[in-house]
Amino acid sequence: MYKKKLISFFLAVTMAIGITACTSSGDLEGRERTTTKSQTKTKKDEKKETKTENKAESKKETKLSNTDSEQKDEKKEEKQDKEKQNTEKTESKVSTASNYSNMSLGDIGKSGDIYVGLSYVKKMSYLPVALGQKEDISSDNEVILAFFDFYNDSNNSCQVNPDDITCYADGIQVEGVDNCFKVECDGIKQYYWEDIAGKTQMASVQDFEVPKGWKELKFFYDSKCIWTINEDDVKTDNYNFVSMYENLEVSRNITEEGAVIYDDNYEITFQGVSDYSYNNYISGNTPYTIFKFSVKNTGSSPIDYELAGYEMTAYIDNYYAGTADYMVDEKIDGYSNIYNIDKIEAGMSANIYVAFEGSSKGKTAYMIFDDGYISNTVRGKVYVER
Repeated sequence: MYKKKLISFFLAVTMAIGITACTSSGDLEGRERTTTKSQTKTKKDEKKETKTENKAESKKETKLSNTDSEQKDEKKEEKQDKEKQNTEKTESKVSTASNYSNMSLGDIGKSGDIYVGLSYVKKMSYLPVALGQKEDISSDNEVILAFFDFYNDSNNSCQVNPDDITCYADGIQVEGVDNCFKVECDGIKQYYWEDIAGKTQMASVQDFEVPKGWKELKFFYDSKCIWTINEDDVKTDNYNFVSMYENLEVSRNITEEGAVIYDDNYEITFQGVSDYSYNNYISGNTPYTIFKFSVKNTGSSPIDYELAGYEMTAYIDNYYAGTADYMVDEKIDGYSNIYNIDKIEAGMSANIYVAFEGSSKGKTAYMIFDDGYISNTVRGKVYVER
């Protein structure tokens, strides 16, 4: 009996030990699983925190980048506003034809930003050219001179190409008169292709040699603007120029004498406008408008002015007066023609003038100071009311 109890006791103890061992083993595994899970959670949290930090940093960088971008945009806008300060107000009151492909003498059409009108047509037995010269033609033909009036309605410079105007006499294309000089008739010059500033105008005369006895002429500009002319529209009288854009109102800020129009490595100061008469041995006295400037080299290296002047343009009463003239080469009031200046040494200055053919007395004069060559390097603008 005792043995049976003892055996039962030992069996119970053994079972208890086994159960305890199992329980201990299970608790250990549970604790290990709990620890591993906790570690995994910690790693996930770390990743999450890192991701959050990276995201926050990225947002911060983006915000800084946006701030920099906004600052750049603000500076750009300020620069653009400064560049546009010479054009305060423009009211485009241009009456155009209802159908650009079927226009008559005196009608205005539009191609892109450019308005173009045919203001006058006359015929002659010869071609009048610059310097008072004449170019003879065949006795079977006559010269048709068509006067066009352009207006750039944009705020930026645009190229105008009067040389692209074509003419057809009774449906057959005709050409201009072969000559070595630019055409000039009744005070209006012939232009081929010119860059004119925003909100400015240009008058140009185009010549065509046509057979006598024609019935109808058609003029095409950019294939979009088409004028049809008959014999009654063509005159022989001199053309008295009148702008086709009389209702156009353009106002600009006046540039005072002594105003600095450019200051970056060198300083350009406007010194005024004056009149000058150049005695041409062929055509006699020719009036010029003279813009005077002082240029001071504030940089550490010479300024190359060898090709400066070729891109300078001016406008008298808002009409294109051409590019700077190099024919007038003497000193005027102590100022030298810009074409006579090759370079300006560091720390030194030069008094220069830029000459444009035509009198601006009693008119407005507007000049674009571009001292580059081919490329657009506008340094400043000058506007005066005389």
